[in-house]
Amino acid sequence: AAHFLIKELSYHNLELERNRQEELGSKPQDVWPFIVIADDSCVMWNSLNTEVSQNSTSVPAEQNVLERNVSLKHVLQHIEATAQIPHYALCGVRKWSSKVHSPYLTEPFSRCHLHDFLLLNVDLTQNVQYNQNRFTCDDVDFNIRVHSAGLLICRFNRFSVMKKQIAIGGHRTFLIKSKVLLKEHDKSVALHNL
Repeated sequence: AAHFLIKELSYHNLELERNRQEELGSKPQDVWPFIVIADDSCVMWNSLNTEVSQNSTSVPAEQNVLERNVSLKHVLQHIEATAQIPHYALCGVRKWSSKVHSPYLTEPFSRCHLHDFLLLNVDLTQNVQYNQNRFTCDDVDFNIRVHSAGLLICRFNRFSVMKKQIAIGGHRTFLIKSKVLLKEHDKSVALHNL
């Protein structure tokens, strides 16, 4: 439900800023249409680079994977500099893993489900809404809606986001209670313990 409100307010702000820029004589399309939606637990961004070692023999060269910490500013500047980026509805990065698999090395981009950290094009997704009544897995639902609308989704495989584990909050605090009928004596004990 929060993502729905964030998206609606962002689109409203985009329209206001475009009108303001137009009054100042600028082109309204020069206003950046993306907003960042990130989980609270996103703490660090990494860049994945490959170096091909040069051998003097005819042996196939090896790929060395170099992963280094980068700033959020670096990630956003790289995404912003990507050609045709305003044509994408959603852009994101992969979740960090200690196991780097070869698909990340061979393909710099992929079209797949995005979560945790994404850039949402509020202009292109104007007619695609978050479900106001969904409180869990709303990112999955929204990804499906964007894909069904024929809009483009892009994951930058050469960047990853690290998340910290939050020990309390979220679903861990929910108590699961059975629906089994209790005897009168058990009910009074159960109510007393609440």
